[in-house]
Amino acid sequence: MVERQKPEVNRTATPVRVLLSYACLIAVLLACLSQARAPYQTTPGLPVAPSPTFVGTLRGIDAKGFSIENSDSNVLTFRSDRKTKYFRGSKPVAWLNLKVGESVSVEGRKGPDGFLEASVVRVDWEDQSGGQKKN
Repeated sequence: MVERQKPEVNRTATPVRVLLSYACLIAVLLACLSQARAPYQTTPGLPVAPSPTFVGTLRGIDAKGFSIENSDSNVLTFRSDRKTKYFRGSKPVAWLNLKVGESVSVEGRKGPDGFLEASVVRVDWEDQSGGQKKN
């Protein structure tokens, strides 16, 4: 019986193979980066994800922001600006009409600087059972 010899394979990297490998790697990275989007950027036609809601008791408020204390006794401080909307029930109100000690729900997100930013503040928020929460 005649033994067949396996052909020798050149396993050393040639400059062409190295260049092709780098070119493929760069192409894949560029494709991934072109698909990346900035946080909070919306895609036209898709619904915007709802902001998280924080519930607690209003502990302090001024023109720049406010603090609430949640059920775990943690104090959360929010920044507010002229885009922040305030409601008592379903009626819009000015921030000056809010009182320390009232129960509130706050829709907001962590901003790029790490601070919580309020978008909507509701007093007399509805609880999960559908009933109106009263103070």
